Amino acid sequence: KINGIDEDDISHHNGGTASLYTSKNGDTWVHFVGMVATGGAGPGRNYTTALKTGGTLWSWGNSDNGCGGRGTTTDVSSPVQIGSLTDWFDGEQSYENMKRVSNGNKSSFVIKSDGTLWAWGDNAEGQLGTSNLTSYSSPVQVGSNSNWNMVEGAHGGTAGAINNDGELYTWGLGSSGQRMDGATGQTSVPAQVGSSTNWTWWSSKANSTAA
Repeated sequence: KINGIDEDDISHHNGGTASLYTSKNGDTWVHFVGMVATGGAGPGRNYTTALKTGGTLWSWGNSDNGCGGRGTTTDVSSPVQIGSLTDWFDGEQSYENMKRVSNGNKSSFVIKSDGTLWAWGDNAEGQLGTSNLTSYSSPVQVGSNSNWNMVEGAHGGTAGAINNDGELYTWGLGSSGQRMDGATGQTSVPAQVGSSTNWTWWSSKANSTAA
C-alpha cells in the first residue's frame, strides 16, 4: 500500500520529470508525497498530500495535529479533497512542480500556482512559518510573498523554502543551528539565510539540514 492505497490500484509513470500516478478509476495525481517515520509508523507520520490534475489538492492517511489539512483530525484511508479551490496546481507535469508540495513530521506545505506558500498541521516549534505557534487543520498562507519556487517540510521542526530570486529562507526549530541563519532557538517566520541568490535546493532531516 502507498499510505492506504493498494499499489495494485495505481500505475506509476516516471518520464524523467514529475512522477505521474493514475488510479484505476481514472483519477490522476501529478505528484503525491508521503512521510513515513523511520523504523515504522507513528502518530502523525503516515499521511500523503497530493496535487491533482485540474488544480485540486488532496490528502489521506493520518491527520494528527490536522496534518491532513481537511479541517479535522480524523484519519481517512482514501483520498479526500482539501477545500474546493482549483488553483493549487497549474497542470504542468514538471520536475519544478514536484518541489512545490512537501510533507514534514505532522506538517504540510504547498506552493500554489500563484507563487504563494501555504501550510498546515503541527506548529509547536513555529515550523509552519505563520508567526505564531498555533497548529492548523486547514491551509493557511505563510506571509504575503508570491514568488516561492520550492519548499521542504519540517521533518525535525525546521522548514525552508527558496524563492524565484534564488534566496533561501528557513524557520522553526534552530537549537542545533539547523536553520543555517547563524542563530539558535526558535523563529516562527521565514528568515533569510545569508545574502546569496543562487540557492536551488534545501533539505531538512531530524536535527540537521543541507542545501
